Amino acid sequence: DKEYRGEITHDQDPDSLRQIVLDYLSTFIGDHKPSSWPVLQPLGSIEQIWDQASDVHNQVILLFENDNSYIGRQVILDLNQYSHLLIRRVTEANSAKFGIKKLPSLYVIHGDGRFEPIAKGTKERKDIVEAIKLAMKLDANKRNNTVDTSLPQNTVQAQKNSITNGTVVYLQDLES
Repeated sequence: DKEYRGEITHDQDPDSLRQIVLDYLSTFIGDHKPSSWPVLQPLGSIEQIWDQASDVHNQVILLFENDNSYIGRQVILDLNQYSHLLIRRVTEANSAKFGIKKLPSLYVIHGDGRFEPIAKGTKERKDIVEAIKLAMKLDANKRNNTVDTSLPQNTVQAQKNSITNGTVVYLQDLES
């Protein structure tokens, strides 16, 4: 990109370099952002989440954090590979509107608008990622535990063979 020549940095600290990259990626907003990139900017209002959530999103997660935190952006990039998951950041100002005082905090939003806490006060990025992965696993288990009373045909046949030992018995044979 000829317009962007980069920021001169002599810093070799991985955290500082990570912050510089996150700051740069965060400058891409709206039409200037490639469509495959996640949104790294915080929500202006909670209502905006419904503009972005779609049928492909099995889970919508809000990460409430301090205004100057990098954790939310890192977590969003860490979990960007899960297309069924929508994670958005909410900064301190909007957190107060919902009575959330312990930051960072993770909440899952259900389709009916209910908020459910996943983790509160977890400050380590890896712990937040693990909490989200656990929530995804639990949610998948809930969705997969629907009772299916029908048995696959091969299971029915296997049961039939185990009961009859593969032989067929007719009522007429039993009566004679």
